[in-house]
Amino acid sequence: MNASIATPSSSPPFLPPIPRRSSPTRVVDALARGASAEDVLAEAARVGGAWIDPDPDAPDHRIVTVVRRLEHDDESAVLLIDTVTHLHRSDLAPFVLDRVEHEGSRLHAGAFSLPATLRATVALLVERPLDPELGATRERWRPVYDRTEALPGDGEVCVTAGGGRSSILSLPDALPERFVRADPSEDPVPAGTIHRGRIDSRILGFPLDVWCHLPANAAERGVSGVALLSDGDRLTSEVPMLPALDRASAAGALVPAATVLYATADPADRPRALGMNPALAGFLTDELLPWAGSFAALPTDPERRVVGGASLGGLAAADLVRRAPHVARNAIVQSGSFWWPDPADGAAPGEQLELWRGGGSAAGIRIFQEVGEFEGHLLGLNREFRALAEGAGAAVQYREYCGGHDFACWRVGLVDGLIALLGGEASGAPARRA
Repeated sequence: MNASIATPSSSPPFLPPIPRRSSPTRVVDALARGASAEDVLAEAARVGGAWIDPDPDAPDHRIVTVVRRLEHDDESAVLLIDTVTHLHRSDLAPFVLDRVEHEGSRLHAGAFSLPATLRATVALLVERPLDPELGATRERWRPVYDRTEALPGDGEVCVTAGGGRSSILSLPDALPERFVRADPSEDPVPAGTIHRGRIDSRILGFPLDVWCHLPANAAERGVSGVALLSDGDRLTSEVPMLPALDRASAAGALVPAATVLYATADPADRPRALGMNPALAGFLTDELLPWAGSFAALPTDPERRVVGGASLGGLAAADLVRRAPHVARNAIVQSGSFWWPDPADGAAPGEQLELWRGGGSAAGIRIFQEVGEFEGHLLGLNREFRALAEGAGAAVQYREYCGGHDFACWRVGLVDGLIALLGGEASGAPARRA
């Protein structure tokens, strides 16, 4: 895999572009031909939740048409496109679906021009009526994700802790999802073993939920690598990635590796754990790894360990390989929150970038880094981190994907990053440093 993609060096715009709208002709024409609302909804479900058609005005885009039943005169249906809608939440009008009515059939429908390389979590939010101040503050906006609806059909559905449902939309030219989905033409891969527990951390001062995943071939071949990943709650349930690691290991693309995940039991403690906490390294070495080591013999060589995470987890991974290379000398840094700890969540570089800028050698450190094209100021800050890490001597594999601050994208990157950093057995040997 070539994970290094050339990218512009100029500062990106703070906000991603608002998608261009067009008439939802698929829905309008179907009703005009005599189809009922139920017929249209059934067809949408059959094609996977949304129609995807060429965009005659932009060859590198696709027209994505979504539909939902219209039930009440005072309701509005909004298409949430992660992260685009979030960054434009102060004005949701560009994302409100049209009303299409014909001879008693009533539907919400919208057609959006989106890049053909896009992968995004999308959902429908139905409000009665739509509050124009819904996105005025983060506090008012966050709860909307607990009452969203997925697109129709049997596509992959993500469910939040509060019960909100969303769908993963992958357009035709999105980055390949290696091993994420099972190939129905191949025999099923044996599932690995997942151990779950809780550590009442003496070092961090609060409890964390923990998981240890071992692929099926680990018992026979032994464990050749360790991945220490944050946000285990999301990666084991809402947007699960462990089956992909089973498939990658069975195919020989990834060495048998223990994936050890952690998440604060109270979400309010997440910033305390991941916000450049110097105690995090001690938690990993003295509490988490000994717990995981009770299930299998784990490598102690930091060159066979990877720390990884997204957002604040990406910041923590960057901090760990800089601060504690004795723990791990490989990092997966996804959409790192390099503004931290700016209380305004603004575009100013934060403390981590200043520390990397301050000198010191990162020779022997390997980093797989990615960030979404639609991530506003984070895109520029992650570009800056890449330059600083390379300047310090780290070997960085870097890419920008078409998407946002989104676990649907990060799951793909975690699989690709582990393969890049730990290697596989299909070629006969694990990855080694050049």
